Amino acid sequence: MIDKKHITASVSVSKRITATAYRATKDGGAPYEGAYAIFPAFESQTLPTKGKSMTDDVTVEAIKISRTTNASGGKTVYIG
Repeated sequence: MIDKKHITASVSVSKRITATAYRATKDGGAPYEGAYAIFPAFESQTLPTKGKSMTDDVTVEAIKISRTTNASGGKTVYIG
């Protein structure tokens, strides 16, 4: 049986990134030897974990943003 959880992170009012994480609840399988820390991208990413035994949780890192006041009195947001 595989537990499915949906993780949604808002980047800004007009951008939204959704990631789906799968956690194997079954023992066995070849050991997973890939990355356990993932950096977000604007394209989908797949970890080759199907049928693998994982030793830790996968961490999806936050998207770095910064805000500055602009000449119009508003805020400018920099993503990345």
